[in-house]
Amino acid sequence: YLDQDGIAILNKDDELSYNIMKQIKGLNAIQFGLNQHADFFATHIEQFGPGGMRFKLNDRFEIQLPIFSIQDLYNFLAAVAAVVHIGISLGEVVEILKKNFSLPEGRGRVLQFGEIFVIDESYSSSPRSVSKAARVLSTFEQYSEQLVFIVGDMANAGINVEQQHLNMGYFLSALPIDLLITVGEYAKFIGKGFEVIKSPKKVCFSVNSLNGVFEILNVHLKRNSTIAIKGLGKVAMHRFQSYFKAQQPIS
Repeated sequence: YLDQDGIAILNKDDELSYNIMKQIKGLNAIQFGLNQHADFFATHIEQFGPGGMRFKLNDRFEIQLPIFSIQDLYNFLAAVAAVVHIGISLGEVVEILKKNFSLPEGRGRVLQFGEIFVIDESYSSSPRSVSKAARVLSTFEQYSEQLVFIVGDMANAGINVEQQHLNMGYFLSALPIDLLITVGEYAKFIGKGFEVIKSPKKVCFSVNSLNGVFEILNVHLKRNSTIAIKGLGKVAMHRFQSYFKAQQPIS
């Protein structure tokens, strides 16, 4: 359904997207990815925990942005492809983004409260987005005394909802998460999966309310921690921000 003079912006690293180029003759396309044969690509990728991600764009521009996952980097490259196509030069794009860039609320933005970092992944959960949030949290390990993951029920978990939540718990148990707090009827199965691997360093709690979460944090949260909050929504995130602000000493 693309207009004849339309542009397809495709991920060169994705096999299905790449095959579109082969199958549709005369397709006008721009490609992005980590492949250096793409029109817009990233190399020399480094992650710095709360410092975000540094990389080279098209092997020319060194950029460091407050993005924290490879998925965010792909989104960045797709956006660059789009705006350059409509006439903004690559140099202008780089300068604008260096000065004015932040992730949207609920989509991985990192907030700081004293020595505590909070990864706002409060937008609704799916298995893929929960695993993304957990991986981002893991990149903060060397910058934090404690990693905390607070997660709600997952949407789009398929037919066997309980098993999908269990599977997510198995996945999380292999990551360097010190404290897992699940919120919700199905999310408790994430906790059951997480506890399959027994470790005195890993603690898990399952609750049904935010008040229960705050009670656990009051006891178990350490001073220099990173907390990822996944799938609990914007209202809950505002309550968390108020909570963490209240924990800061008055100067």
